[in-house]
Amino acid sequence: MLMLLPISARLSGQAIRPSSSKSFSFGRSLTLRSSSTAAAATASSAANNNANNNNFSIKLPTVAALVGASLLTGYCVGSVHTEQITEIQKDRALPKGERGCCSCDEERSKEEATKLTDAQTQLSTKLQKIVGTSHVHDGLHESSSTGKFLKGARLGYGKALCIVQPGTLEQAIKCLQAIVDAGCVVVPQGSNTGLTGGSVPRNDTEDTRPSVVLSMKRLDAHFPIDDGKRVVCLAGVGISTLASSISNWFPDRESHSIL
Repeated sequence: MLMLLPISARLSGQAIRPSSSKSFSFGRSLTLRSSSTAAAATASSAANNNANNNNFSIKLPTVAALVGASLLTGYCVGSVHTEQITEIQKDRALPKGERGCCSCDEERSKEEATKLTDAQTQLSTKLQKIVGTSHVHDGLHESSSTGKFLKGARLGYGKALCIVQPGTLEQAIKCLQAIVDAGCVVVPQGSNTGLTGGSVPRNDTEDTRPSVVLSMKRLDAHFPIDDGKRVVCLAGVGISTLASSISNWFPDRESHSIL
């Protein structure tokens, strides 16, 4: 008992202040154990990192295969495109001779397309025989007598081969047939209010056929039927004319009931 007490005290002192060879060995063994534990932890961490890197990395042969496949695909697509362009351009030929003006060629082709046929040239004379000379006008030149037929009250303007004004339904039918037989465009025209511009000829279309204005102003007959419940009006009757006639036929009728 007396011998153990100094030893235990010496060991406890060695743990606090290493001063002897035994205590130094004891402290060194503790240090070596700590170093070996840290080294083992570091090695384990490095191994885990390497494993993670191997899981997410792409091997060099795989990268080389992907690059080669991409290059081969691009080469094949480029070859097909080049063959298509060569095939398209194979039948093309450069123009020979003196180079012309595109706008001049377009104007020349338009003039050739609008060249009048014999039937169209003789149409004005044929219409004069149907309705009379005073009711057929030249629509190619605007004047004080033709301007009201070529220009809408609100919008629209154009030129026509001629302007014809039938006075009866029979004349209107004959004029319509003559215009169609001559290969012309028929432009029927009533009072020419020009709300949509459709009652006047239009020269800005792709249709190169000459137009003929079929004016219905002389067809202004109108009369009531069914005891005044309805009114028959031909194409040349305007709203103001109809209102005036109804006020004379039915003095007690309100003006808003006309329509």
